[in-house]
Amino acid sequence: MSVIGLFWFVLGALFIIVGSRVTYMWLRKNMMPNDSLEDRLMGMFIAIACPTVGLLIAFAIYQIFMMMVFPSSMQ
Repeated sequence: MSVIGLFWFVLGALFIIVGSRVTYMWLRKNMMPNDSLEDRLMGMFIAIACPTVGLLIAFAIYQIFMMMVFPSSMQ
C-alpha cells in the first residue's frame, strides 16, 4: 500500500471514529430519554452507520469527479 493510500485510510478511519462519537453523543442527548439497552444498541448502530455511509458517498462523488476531469487516468 502506498503512503498516500495509507494516509487516506487513516483519515477515513479517524472521520468514522470521530463522526460516530459525535453522532452518538447527539443521539444520547436528544433522542434517548430512557436509557434502555435497545436505545443504546440502536444508537451505536446509527452512530457508526451515519459517518460510514457519508464517507462512502463522498468517495463515490470523488471517483465520479476524477473520471470526468481525468478520463485518461482511469483504465
